[in-house]
Amino acid sequence: MAEVQGTISSLQIAQQLLRDFSESCQQFTMLPDRLLDISVDLHAADLSLQNWQTKYDVQDRRPIVYMHVLFGRPGTEQIKRTLDGLKAVARTIREDVWKIIGRALRAKLLNTPDEDSRYNKVLVKDCLNTIRRSRLRSRDFTISVLRKADYLEMRLDRLHRKLSLLERYSEHYLEKEHPDIYQRIRRLPGRRVILKIGHPKHTAMQDSIVKAKSARKDAELLYRASPPGTKNLHIGLAVPQIHPKDFAFLLEHHGLTREVLLSPKLLPPLTDPSTLPSTIPKTLSSLLRHKDESCYILPPDANPKNGAFQLSFPATPLLTDLEHKDPLSALLRAPETAFSPQILYPLDRCAVACGVASAAFRLLGSPWAPFLECGNVRWRRGKEGRWTCMMRAAVGDQGLKRGLERCEREAREGFGRRDLRVHTQVFRAGLVMAELGLKRAVSYVDFDADAKVPRIFVETRHEGRGSGRDGRSEPVEMDAMEIAAEVERETNLHLANMVFSCLEVLQEKGTLAGDKVEERFCSDVLEEVKKLE
Repeated sequence: MAEVQGTISSLQIAQQLLRDFSESCQQFTMLPDRLLDISVDLHAADLSLQNWQTKYDVQDRRPIVYMHVLFGRPGTEQIKRTLDGLKAVARTIREDVWKIIGRALRAKLLNTPDEDSRYNKVLVKDCLNTIRRSRLRSRDFTISVLRKADYLEMRLDRLHRKLSLLERYSEHYLEKEHPDIYQRIRRLPGRRVILKIGHPKHTAMQDSIVKAKSARKDAELLYRASPPGTKNLHIGLAVPQIHPKDFAFLLEHHGLTREVLLSPKLLPPLTDPSTLPSTIPKTLSSLLRHKDESCYILPPDANPKNGAFQLSFPATPLLTDLEHKDPLSALLRAPETAFSPQILYPLDRCAVACGVASAAFRLLGSPWAPFLECGNVRWRRGKEGRWTCMMRAAVGDQGLKRGLERCEREAREGFGRRDLRVHTQVFRAGLVMAELGLKRAVSYVDFDADAKVPRIFVETRHEGRGSGRDGRSEPVEMDAMEIAAEVERETNLHLANMVFSCLEVLQEKGTLAGDKVEERFCSDVLEEVKKLE
């Protein structure tokens, strides 16, 4: 492909020009180091593209059929579009470098030399000496070059994003085109693992799914025990201080905020199930009257043999400190300052995303899952270095709710009216993790009637994409691959894989047609959670 060689050529020319020019600017403050840093970044991008070319043996003399065999026709078209974008950005960077050099040459030349002309070190040094003799001209020149360096760094950021996207597209379409080969090879960390039946990890995964289904049944019973009139109801998503089978709740009871712990228990012998309260508020009232006694709750339609819960107060506060915290949506949209009440550091974002992923697996298919969005999630990091987060049981963003409902409805009609409720809930969890990874909010979700896939619009402030006249961010459409590549640049590979696995559930036709969504969530998402933890 000629695009690859053209891009490499532009990057090598730009980095060599910057290196030579930075050596000539030693007498100017800040310029040499700044330009040399940009040159090093260009060299890194050049090496990344050459490594990609070597890995897939992409050469100009090879026919396009070679790419079709590797990546398939759709994959080849997508990769070619990405390479075209890389070539355009590299060409713009090369032009910007020549503009920086031309700014110096204007000291003695009326016209800036063409890009095709050779770099004249003697002439450049002579022009820089002329500029340095005048303090005013020297200051203006330094400011002008630093301003152009800012633009170069923004272009470099776009270049690295496209390189990450190129790598992800290549691996994705290669695996999609040759799944039989990938089933026979041992995978490196970070790649999706396909486990055969009987493999020890497959058995462990099945155990995890069984435990999660049991937890979902308990969660559904507790949802029935939470009547619509329950005020300010919150459920704990990640509460490391409690047993994995227990549920922590925060709710308003008679004007006061109460925190309770619900544990699945067998009823004591000789207990009459008909005498037990069926809702959390009634059981809480009973517990407040008889603090020294064990209080049990039997949710509506629950089996008395295995559907009861013991309600108690936690020994130490678990969720109370989160009540007045800002939701994640507010933290993502508000600019961070020294006076911000909470700051989402990279470690916090990864930890909260892991908590959301683990909790989502327990709540998939239950009535709690549709409440999962950044506007309902609150978090804190304790002194012991453990993260706690909870979710408000309320419908938040109505636009997001309508968009996901339409996506589910349209996708269901295209696949024989299959139940895609769990698919949509996995997608919803992926949106939350994507917002944490990007540290930007998802504006809205729409459905592409032609491609039959959801359209995700993300707020962004990157130059050239989504920059409004008033300086505010505007939503830009991104697919699952683009979001995952951006998350990988912002955080790490593991969180990017988690996000991609969740978001492609409603964007990949093969995934929509499959029935093993839970197994895939366990193998692709929870395995990455273990690596992050």
